[in-house]
Amino acid sequence: QDGRIMRCNGVEGVSPNDGRLCVKGRFGYEFVHSADRLTRPLIKREGKLEEATWDEALDLISARFTEIKNKYGSDALAGYASAKCTNEDNYLFQKFIRTVFGTNNIDYCTRLCHASTVTAMLKAIGDGAGSNPIEHFETTDCLFVIGNNIIETHPITATYVKRGSVKGQKIIVVDPKWTPLVRYATIWLQPRLGTDVALLNGLVHIIIRNGWTNRKFIEERVEGGMEAFKQLEDLTSSYTPVYVSEITGVPASKLEAAARLYATSPTAMIATGMGMSQQITGTHNVLSLINMMLITGKVGRERCGINPPRGQNNVQGATDVGCSPSFYPGYIPVTNDDNRRRVAEVWGVPFETLSPKPGLTTVEIMQAAYDGRIKGIFIMGENAMISDPNLNHTEEALKRMEFVVVQDIFHTETTRFADVILPASSWAEKEGTFVNSDRRVLRVRKAVECPGEAKVDWKIIHELSGRMGKPMPDYHDESEIFDEIAKVTPIMAGISYERLEKGSIQWPCPDKDHPGTPTLYLDRFNTPTGRAKLFPVEYIQQKEKLDGEFPMILNSGRLLYHYHTATMTRRTKALTDFVNEAFVQINPGDAVRYGLTDGSKVRIESRRGELETQVRISEDVLEGELFMPWHFTESQVNRLTRDELDPYSRIAPFKLSAVRITKV
Repeated sequence: QDGRIMRCNGVEGVSPNDGRLCVKGRFGYEFVHSADRLTRPLIKREGKLEEATWDEALDLISARFTEIKNKYGSDALAGYASAKCTNEDNYLFQKFIRTVFGTNNIDYCTRLCHASTVTAMLKAIGDGAGSNPIEHFETTDCLFVIGNNIIETHPITATYVKRGSVKGQKIIVVDPKWTPLVRYATIWLQPRLGTDVALLNGLVHIIIRNGWTNRKFIEERVEGGMEAFKQLEDLTSSYTPVYVSEITGVPASKLEAAARLYATSPTAMIATGMGMSQQITGTHNVLSLINMMLITGKVGRERCGINPPRGQNNVQGATDVGCSPSFYPGYIPVTNDDNRRRVAEVWGVPFETLSPKPGLTTVEIMQAAYDGRIKGIFIMGENAMISDPNLNHTEEALKRMEFVVVQDIFHTETTRFADVILPASSWAEKEGTFVNSDRRVLRVRKAVECPGEAKVDWKIIHELSGRMGKPMPDYHDESEIFDEIAKVTPIMAGISYERLEKGSIQWPCPDKDHPGTPTLYLDRFNTPTGRAKLFPVEYIQQKEKLDGEFPMILNSGRLLYHYHTATMTRRTKALTDFVNEAFVQINPGDAVRYGLTDGSKVRIESRRGELETQVRISEDVLEGELFMPWHFTESQVNRLTRDELDPYSRIAPFKLSAVRITKV
């Protein structure tokens, strides 16, 4: 009404929401009309940000990025894409980084969340996305949820889980912290932080010992068949329930019960989350999980599979359309010459101008900036100064860069390091598409106009590309950008706006007559042989050691009422009325030990940084462990986390930081 959003409603009959919205979707729109919105470009002059015209801002960006490229080479530049932007925005952004900058240094926040999951799934089964439609969360016989606070972080998916529970669905929850899902659990396994591989190897051991494996599936659909299975059997033979219980703290009887329930259920699905992926061993964690799935044959059938519910509106789509240092759109490796030729032909650029060298990941980009190798960065809709690990290091890296551009809708903790700030559009002000957790491509439609002189993200990228001497095609609207996505992205080749007007489509959809694919792997896995792979992996103790100086482990995560760095949700009173302050959860036993009561002010320190916050005493966490939500800028949890990386996925271990806590 009068150019303002008055109410948000879900659309009935459109899956998977079917009219339902989570609290953020239904009430979290006030930020769209916030007086804090960026409405004009800003340029830093003599240390102060001043308003500028679009011509001034884009000309300066063009000149400075070109100067850096000519002086230091293409790989001295990098870009952060955004899980909050549309497929069309992100597709043009990665195309800009690759064709204008001339580098594969393009990444985004998936490197901070599900990169380990994607890496493991690509290695073992060939696709880095959920294998099932969200509706199967209600109808599968057994749901195995590990490291995922699904009720608070994926509320719509959780409605299917709750309905399934009422109908008799069996739910296994694996989480070191109590979450609301435990209320619905048939079995709750509460392992110590960082012991997931040991726990899963223990479950595999029990399944094999009791003969609950699916030999036919292993022989027909697993690469190496029973020979590969024997290698897994040998490795897990030492992971007896007693041994695993000593490592994890989970009673042996509960391990036996969970293994039996998952393996013997007619159908079973896995939901895995940040608790599994945000570790140094994240890739191994998920590979161990896939091993359990494969030996029981709980994939390649309806209501069976593995699903990583994604944490933002388009974190799936941004990777699908190529915001990755290793893959073009559609998970096509950048190292393959045939791939480069095909992509270059669609883009109308010389094959030789597309770099065959994989780029740097999110954390690696900041390390390279710290070391002086990355000189300039273009950040679109990411708030690195809240979301990146080891923020003291990230802050210094941003300071050392010669030129930083941030394209966003608000001032953030990151914009204070920007030389130029470009005012962009929110989801309510643009046309386009998103991809949700079950690979469902959905249309998003413009509701209101951009405020002031703010522009739609893809139009900014398009104009800047032309100013830097690499003009892109004259796209008349978003549908033409999507048509180009379909040409270069095999998994979306059959999708178009015309088809999406009639309803969502789940990729892969290889041609215009294909209906889409609700369940993956019914006939084959997306691997060269068509078979899945087992990856036996040993449990390795975490590198971050507890000692007398830092005797506790800090875990971090999200809350129902806030969205990641809280740039939007903390500008929405309907949400901040519920929670708007940082806190740390501590077990009652530890609270007594440290002389703390509810509301006590404390300082938490790690080997990298410190913060102050207030205490909430709770039995939700085990003794020796702490939990903090990471949304709040006044208590930046990632000042404490470390930037060591999983060697395969290059993700940082946000879940395990050795800390000490003292009363202030």
